[in-house]
Amino acid sequence: MMMTQCLALFFVVTWLAQTALDDLAVRLAERALPAIVTIEVLTPEGESKGTGFLVDPSGTVVTCLHVVKGASKASAVLTNGERYEVRQIRTYDERRDIVVLKIPAFDLPAIPLGNSNNVKPGQSVLLFGSNLGLEGSVTGGVISGIRNLPQGIRLIQTDAPANRGNSGGPLINTEGEVIGVVGSKMVGADVEGVAFALPINYVRGLLQMPDDNLELTALSGALATTGGDPDECASCVDRLTDVKTIYVDTFGNREAAILVREKAINRIHSETPLHPVGDLSRADAILTGFVGMDADGKANAAVVRLIGKKGMILWTAETNARGGGSASSSVANGLIKRLAKALAR
Repeated sequence: MMMTQCLALFFVVTWLAQTALDDLAVRLAERALPAIVTIEVLTPEGESKGTGFLVDPSGTVVTCLHVVKGASKASAVLTNGERYEVRQIRTYDERRDIVVLKIPAFDLPAIPLGNSNNVKPGQSVLLFGSNLGLEGSVTGGVISGIRNLPQGIRLIQTDAPANRGNSGGPLINTEGEVIGVVGSKMVGADVEGVAFALPINYVRGLLQMPDDNLELTALSGALATTGGDPDECASCVDRLTDVKTIYVDTFGNREAAILVREKAINRIHSETPLHPVGDLSRADAILTGFVGMDADGKANAAVVRLIGKKGMILWTAETNARGGGSASSSVANGLIKRLAKALAR
C-alpha cells in the first residue's frame, strides 16, 4: 500500500512539474512571437525565407547575414501580417554571419537580450522561426554544449529542432531573453538535434558600433571591399573563385574528425584547383568546421566554412554521409563535391 501511494505521489509531482514547464513555455512564446519576423528575400536565384527578431521598438532587426546577402529586395513580415521593406543595413559582421537591419517602423514589440556568458549546458531553451517556411514556429530543447572555433568564435550548440528557414531565429532562455542567433545545423540520416547559434553578446557588441548606413542593394558590394585594412592585407582575396591555396584547419580531436580532415585534403588535391598548404601564412583562406559523429563514433555529417584572411565567409556548406564505403570518406567526398561545384560557377 505504501509503495502504491509513493508511486502515485511521484507521478503527481512529475505531472505538476511538467505542467508548470508547459505553462512557462506557453507564456514565453506568447511574449516573444510578436517580435519575430519572417525575412522574405528576392535574389537573382529566386525567392527565399529566413527569420529575424526585433531588438527595439524603432524597427531594428537582427538576422544572419547569409539570409539577406545578395538580395535585391527584402521584407520583414511580423506575425500579425504587417510587412515592412528593408531599406537600410545598420551594420554587419561577415566573419560571424550577423547583420543588423532597419525597417521604417515605430512602437513595435521587441525581445530583451540576455548575457550569453551565463549560458550553461543543460539549460532549457526555445527556438523561434519560419521552420520550413512555416512562420511563427516554436521548438524546444536544451543547450547541448559550448563550442569554440579555431578562429576565436564561440558557438552555442542546442538540440532544439532547426530546419531551413530557421536561420536568424532567436534562441531564448527561460527568462524570455535572447541568448543566441541560430545560423547552422548538422544534417544526416543519423544526425538529430545538432544546431548552432551565435552567442548574443556578439550582437550586443555590434549594436554598440557606429551605423554603416548601407542600402540593401549595396550590401554585396560592401562585402567585397571592406573587412580589413588594405595596406595590411594587400593579397587578401574577397571571392571564392580567387582562392588558390587553403589551410585545412582541425575539425576536432576525435578520430572521425581527424580522418575526415585527412581525406578532405587528399580529395582537394585531386578534385579541385585548390592547393592545400601546411603554413597558414601562405594560405588564401582557411577551411574549418565541425564533424558530427554517430553513437559508434563514426563521422556522419559536417558543417564547414571557408574563411578568408579578412574574416569573410567565402563559402559554407553542410554535408552528410551517403551509403557505401567508409563514413569518413563519404563525408569528405560530399564536402569536396560541393566545394568543386561552387568553384566551377
